[in-house]
Amino acid sequence: MTAKSVVIVGGGQAAAVCAMALRERDYKGEILIIGDEVHPPYERPELSKKLVTGECSLESVTILNDVRARECGIRLLTGCTVQAIDRAARTVQTNTGVFGYDRLVLATGGRARRLEQAVATGLPVLTIRTAADAELLRQQIRPGSHVAVIGGGWLGLEVAASCRQADMQVDVVEASARLCSRVAPPVLSRTLETLHAQNGVRLHCGAVIGYEPGGLVINATTEIRPDFLVAAIGMETNDELAARTGLATERGILVDDLFQTEDPHILAIGDCAARRMPEGGAVRLESWQNANHSALVAACQIADVTPPSAEIPWFWSDQFGKKLQMAGNLSADDDIIERITGPDERMGLHLRDEVIVGVWALGSVRDFAQVRRWLGQQTRVCATRLSDPSLPLKAALMPEIPSS
Repeated sequence: MTAKSVVIVGGGQAAAVCAMALRERDYKGEILIIGDEVHPPYERPELSKKLVTGECSLESVTILNDVRARECGIRLLTGCTVQAIDRAARTVQTNTGVFGYDRLVLATGGRARRLEQAVATGLPVLTIRTAADAELLRQQIRPGSHVAVIGGGWLGLEVAASCRQADMQVDVVEASARLCSRVAPPVLSRTLETLHAQNGVRLHCGAVIGYEPGGLVINATTEIRPDFLVAAIGMETNDELAARTGLATERGILVDDLFQTEDPHILAIGDCAARRMPEGGAVRLESWQNANHSALVAACQIADVTPPSAEIPWFWSDQFGKKLQMAGNLSADDDIIERITGPDERMGLHLRDEVIVGVWALGSVRDFAQVRRWLGQQTRVCATRLSDPSLPLKAALMPEIPSS
């Protein structure tokens, strides 16, 4: 490779978006993506949904295949492992050779956290992080079989919904007192509990789990004897490579607001990047949106063009044919106004001093999109009007606040 080159370590969504964004911004140097999976870069959200149910193929969620990579002048090296980085020489050593870089982008992502205690059950224990994981789960899905999903976060609930829609028996076992407790306010947790219970999922929150041959014992009283388990208990960042080369890590590779590490030649993006906060500590986001945004910002840094502005955090999930979305800052301490427009259509709007700071929605897709546009604009609203489903959303705007 020439001195004017970019090497991207990691073969996921963030890596592909960064590479393509570089070409779109007229970067003329060489671009190499090195991924340890044998598949070309694909989007992960459907792994726990349509991919495991067979409603879509891996090809349909692939975002940079070999043909497209050649058209863009991007070298795509799959099934390849990076073993070391030499920051002084600006090279990466792999199992197939050594490659030089002018700028290095770490998009190493993460791996599913393992549930070591579950080995005692003697049952198959699956995780969902890669296309190979999704294929293993797809092979296990069949009507009448029984799965216990350990973890009541977004991933666990998506797996539960996919399995239940395939007429399986499904138990969700969550150690916390409520579903999605790490990111969702209590009222949203209750909405999720209702959705899953209505669709026949058995929920066990606040669970103390005992693992024994053949299954689980919940709170020392309830036995569950599934055919297999799915561990949906989060991910661990792949930051060991960065740490070995001397880069700072804190449950992720530490970066600034432009996803730059302390090495001026190295950036980190996607799930592996932990952004330093002014008040101390670091925040790491695991989302489709963050993968795209961080990739675009990094590409702009390298191409020396103005990066996009910071985005309001946004997340979505599909469960039982319903779209669940969250945006902005959600805290149980906010004033939360519920807006219910139908049996399966509701929103929770989070206010601080009459200003909208966050929103979540089950269905209500159009209203959610409207509120999402208001976030970050210091939009003041009347709570009473906001909760009245007979009034359009714009009727809740305070007179002095413009409607867009």
